[in-house]
Amino acid sequence: MCFLIVTTYVCDRCGKAFRSTQSHRKCASQRGTGRPYHAHLDIENVTKYKHWVDCKDCEYEYSMYAHAQAEGIAWPTPNPPFH
Repeated sequence: MCFLIVTTYVCDRCGKAFRSTQSHRKCASQRGTGRPYHAHLDIENVTKYKHWVDCKDCEYEYSMYAHAQAEGIAWPTPNPPFH
């Protein structure tokens, strides 16, 4: 059977899903003969984790934390921490 692969990108720090892509893959029987995709696709969900620097929410939180540290403002320790 042919596949529809749905890839979701998730922040490894906060868990926010910030992007999703779809791609189609033909099976060997359809690809070899040059025929179109099967009518009913098997759906495969894939989750890929991205570093927190790719997440706008985590970047904003880090900039606020760094500003507070630089200015001597009391600010709670981030949980989970930035690695």
